[in-house]
Amino acid sequence: MECPEHIRAILAELGISTDVIAARQLPFCAEPAALDLAEVGDDGREYRLTPQAAVAWRRMKEAAAAEGVVLRLISAFRSIDRQVEILREKLAEGATLDEILS
Repeated sequence: MECPEHIRAILAELGISTDVIAARQLPFCAEPAALDLAEVGDDGREYRLTPQAAVAWRRMKEAAAAEGVVLRLISAFRSIDRQVEILREKLAEGATLDEILS
């Protein structure tokens, strides 16, 4: 899928070349139409996944628990806007783009 123009604009604003994305073979993935609450962390943070991924997560977690293994969800879906927000925060803290993207 071709990178939409609004994503190209965000990349340009952040100084990220589309060549960097292409070199890493990162395909553009459209944001999902729906997200389900997969889990709420001990700190109250909500983790959302696509409905299919949420079902798979719950099954995997239950299977692991049956074997005495505890799985914890530490990251989940991030919207493009949220990912850009994280990048901007790190840049504001003094991190370089190369450091962030590594």
